Amino acid sequence: MNRGDRMAMDNTNIDIDLITVPSDMSPTAHLIFQQIVGEEVPIDEMLPQVFMLYGIIVILSILVYNLGFAKKLPVLKNVVIYALLFIGCWPLTFMAIGLPVAEALVVIAIIFGVYRFRMHKGRKQQTNHA
Repeated sequence: MNRGDRMAMDNTNIDIDLITVPSDMSPTAHLIFQQIVGEEVPIDEMLPQVFMLYGIIVILSILVYNLGFAKKLPVLKNVVIYALLFIGCWPLTFMAIGLPVAEALVVIAIIFGVYRFRMHKGRKQQTNHA
């Protein structure tokens, strides 16, 4: 195999590994990917931004779970729930590139936070009146 054949193979590999970053993203994804929007970049150069978006979604999902759904459970059940949460956030991450998933999780966290605060305040008033 001569040098020209190897260069041709390298060029085809580069074309396969390139991905065009869309410009019509959700606001959070646009903020994270802002330096490479609309460009063709190698997939491995996009991984830090994807993992950052994944981390944001995982943190917000844990917050929403704890504010709205968490109960006192044994340790092993908590490990299973959080493992499934981590796995389930991968599809959400890829959906979050085009859809406002992170923004929706923020809104849900605010609603659950207000609900929790009002319930705590109501229970406190009930104990004071009793």
